[in-house]
Amino acid sequence: MASSFLDAVQPLSPIFDESRACFRRNGVIQSGLLPTLRAVFFPTYLHRKSHSHPRGSRFVVEKSRGIRVHAQLAALCDIGTLPSDLLARQIVESLNSRGIRLIACEVPICDPDTHVATAIDAVGEDTWGRVVIIEFKAGYQHSTHGHGPLTNLAEGVVPSTALNHAMLQLGMTRAILREKYHIEAHQYLLIVSNGKGVTLRALPAWTNKLTCEQLKLRWTKPANTTVHKT
Repeated sequence: MASSFLDAVQPLSPIFDESRACFRRNGVIQSGLLPTLRAVFFPTYLHRKSHSHPRGSRFVVEKSRGIRVHAQLAALCDIGTLPSDLLARQIVESLNSRGIRLIACEVPICDPDTHVATAIDAVGEDTWGRVVIIEFKAGYQHSTHGHGPLTNLAEGVVPSTALNHAMLQLGMTRAILREKYHIEAHQYLLIVSNGKGVTLRALPAWTNKLTCEQLKLRWTKPANTTVHKT
């Protein structure tokens, strides 16, 4: 049951420090998961800014939309308020069509050994009461081309794309839950905005090799490589 999952992660989980905009555990500041993944797996990847918006890049616009979607989905979990944002509604409808209902949003977890923390976007529950871990990404319909390979993977060559970065984030979330919390969710789903609706994606096979041990590589200076712009 999802409620049991939430009880299980609570004792080890960090607390978000609003004043410093960071997670802390036992008074120790935790590194964010996404910056750590960037340092380990795609240190030379750069986003090209769009000039289509006079007051900011496309990235800023999509980030603002993402924040709004997260807030509305959290309100749905907390007080049952139905989302007004179209993308948020599409997410809920897509999950409901698969028998999955949202239970909680922004659930903090961490790897206490590497002091890396993150918040799970959402925890859901399927028809049989099994836990579903969900990551949301808005605007990823623009990211379709590879820009060199991801580095420090256990095996295989995986293109360094925004979509694979999201899969990396969700895959490492699974690794943290497995290794540090001894929890295995039934499903791990990435929900991606495709411009007209949303697409649900399961984790690819290459993420099965991800381990928390790889997070320690953020302290290793990356080899000289070419910068690939998107």
